[in-house]
Amino acid sequence: DTRARTNKLLIGFENKLQTKRRGAVVDLVRSLLTTEYRFKDNPTTASFGDVIWTNELYVNKYVTVRSDVTYDPDQRNMKTANIDLYLKDEERWEFDISRRWTHEDDDIVTAQLSYIFNPKWRVVVYGRADLFKGSTVIQDQQYSFVRDLHSWEMEFAYRDKNQYEDNGSEFWVIFRLKAAPSKGMSPSKG
Repeated sequence: DTRARTNKLLIGFENKLQTKRRGAVVDLVRSLLTTEYRFKDNPTTASFGDVIWTNELYVNKYVTVRSDVTYDPDQRNMKTANIDLYLKDEERWEFDISRRWTHEDDDIVTAQLSYIFNPKWRVVVYGRADLFKGSTVIQDQQYSFVRDLHSWEMEFAYRDKNQYEDNGSEFWVIFRLKAAPSKGMSPSKG
């Protein structure tokens, strides 16, 4: 581990467009532009850090779109771009599809579908493909069955990795401690 001391100022501009739904004020669009200004830095580099532009669109309670772009002012190019689409109903299923692009490195599309069979069991299917390599072959596939154990979750998962150096299949069982959302935290009265 290394530690570096820097003097910087974080700068951000946030814009929100809100609306009323069923009498409550909710965000419809949120846009955030951030960067940092370095006061004491190597004089050969720019004084500003990467510029990050984040956007969130809440179409309704079933559809959300998120995107972010990172621009490098020193190299004068875009470093990363990501976009995510989230679809869900209120009780049974969720579907996410994402695209992740990194300059001269990868262009990845991922998709995940989660379906709740009953209060105890759900199934999750995940897939990933790297379009940067000129192939639409699914590189990574994962299939999971998740069992709700009240305070814990137990996941049985199978993963098939195709286009990787360490390609092959994996099977695992995970025990995951769940959060306790019904146990809220509040300041003590005293």
